Amino acid sequence: MSPVNPTDSLPDEKEKRHPFLSHTDCDGNGERRFALFVLPYVFLLLSGCLPSKSETNDHAGKEADSEVESAGEVSTDRGPQYVDGRSVNAGGNFQEAPMLERLVQAGKLPPVNERLPEKPLIITPVERPGIYGGTIRRALIADVIDQYAITKTLNENLMGYERSPPNRIQLNLAEDHWFENNGKSAIFKIRKGIKWSDGEPFTVDDILFWYEDFALDEEARNLPIFPSWWLNDAKPLILEKQDPYTLTISSHRPLGTILHTLSYDEIALPKHYFARYHPRYNANVTYAELRDRTTLAKLAYEPGTPRLSAWVPVSWTRGQRAVFERNPYYWKVDTAGNQLPYADKLEFTVIPNLNVILLKFINGEIDLISRYSLSRMYQTLRHEESLGRFAVHLGEPFPSYCFYLNWDARNPGLREAFRNRQVRIALSHGINRQEISETVYHGLLLPTGISLSRSSPVHSEKVAALYSQYDPAKARSLLDEAGYRDEDGDGIRAFKDGSPFEITIDVFANSDFPDICLLLVDYWADIGIKTHLNIALQEIIVPRRINGDFEVTVYRGPTDPVISSEYSAIMGPSEPFWHRNARREGPKWLHEMTALINQVKTTVDPEERRLMMVQIRDLHANNLPIITLGEARWIWASH
Repeated sequence: MSPVNPTDSLPDEKEKRHPFLSHTDCDGNGERRFALFVLPYVFLLLSGCLPSKSETNDHAGKEADSEVESAGEVSTDRGPQYVDGRSVNAGGNFQEAPMLERLVQAGKLPPVNERLPEKPLIITPVERPGIYGGTIRRALIADVIDQYAITKTLNENLMGYERSPPNRIQLNLAEDHWFENNGKSAIFKIRKGIKWSDGEPFTVDDILFWYEDFALDEEARNLPIFPSWWLNDAKPLILEKQDPYTLTISSHRPLGTILHTLSYDEIALPKHYFARYHPRYNANVTYAELRDRTTLAKLAYEPGTPRLSAWVPVSWTRGQRAVFERNPYYWKVDTAGNQLPYADKLEFTVIPNLNVILLKFINGEIDLISRYSLSRMYQTLRHEESLGRFAVHLGEPFPSYCFYLNWDARNPGLREAFRNRQVRIALSHGINRQEISETVYHGLLLPTGISLSRSSPVHSEKVAALYSQYDPAKARSLLDEAGYRDEDGDGIRAFKDGSPFEITIDVFANSDFPDICLLLVDYWADIGIKTHLNIALQEIIVPRRINGDFEVTVYRGPTDPVISSEYSAIMGPSEPFWHRNARREGPKWLHEMTALINQVKTTVDPEERRLMMVQIRDLHANNLPIITLGEARWIWASH
């Protein structure tokens, strides 16, 4: 079956009225657009990414109960009536979008029942099912460097996280899973009948193609090192095919975190499409050509690339615009038996300036803004919301971005200072987080130190509060004790070699952090440290972070040192990125925490895991390798 690029007109407004969507004026082409006007997770529902009520429990070492809703009758009413998920008949008469229905009638697509797997994943709506049609228009600051904005919306894996706390792990591409051999083997059953967006079957072969021919192949993968989350005790996991729909993942030690690994990113590449570009399957191509065809950006944006996602790329003008249309073979349905997603298209326009993004959103040229921190826009958004133009929403508190100190900075004086715990504690005490909350976050930041997020079962308010109090006097005293004093009275402390104690912070231009860092310049000047700001675009800042060519950089925080272990521990030759020489020069506590993280990844006893997580939490918080501001309420807005 060839890729389908539906272009039929949208349904008549009077015929389809969605209880969650408000209609806006027609654009210049006469195409009706729909804009979201409800809770945060409705957009995820439109994208077909909300979890079902079925849940799985992470009980390694014994068979896990992976319950899927049982069969029932599907409503044939075209209107969106709420139906309990257990009444959906996996082999019944499903509904589909009008644009696909017309293609079926024209003989260009098989019927929807033939396009869905035997057991499609049933998604329970936030309130009730929606209606089909429309385009969701969004904005990106950049496309190639910010392709994660696309992949976060579109990626699919065997498992997935629940979309609201407590973030339990649920089935996704897999319809069942269990553990054997005391947790050293995990078996996953793929939903039989899932197809790529071009109609070709999705099987275990596509997973092994991604793992063996890309992830394990240094010449093929577009990452400098093998991803640490696929290592167990420093050894790559073993993936094996039992049959086309049964995958076994095994290791020499228990797979304590495999379900987390299988809950983010992607796990497969369409072998039928990409094998022709791989030297192992085609002697006429090179690895350089393969890497060029499979960059993260091209996998996300390149039209014609088969995907398992709710929408697939149909056009891409680099640096300007990317358009995605619904995947006719998407394998999720809602509780009324409607094949997801609801929206026909996603449009991402590249707009490098947040102020321009805000203006276009207010003018109704963008339907949804949520990708970037919107604190600077908050007051304007609230004012415009009062005029009834759109709705502003607040998400749950989430760890804000962190200041990562480069323990291997080129300046030897700075390198020595950053490795001194007293200095790090002083830098943290020198930050007035409450003032930052009021002036930048409009009171929506909860000040904390570095610790596990409040969604963690071992979260501790007491531990999270460590070193987060604003106490410049204590900060100055700690710096004096550490040997960094202002001997000449110029207000700037000196390194051990007599040179001034100066720091440069790398920060994205299009973010809240330039405003925060301007406050930080004054805070740290008050304790005798001179701070410079390198404010630049992501295209400049990101390579400096990757290459270790920074002194302090602002980056997202590790919400969990185990799940995000590559940010927190010595998980690879150049990890963590803030201490690339940690294997040789890392402190005892960091090696201890790394060992504990590796133990957690191979421990299946819940109480043992909990006790080790408490130790990891305390080591992380007490030694303060990373300086954070706290947890902020995520702001987003929709028409």
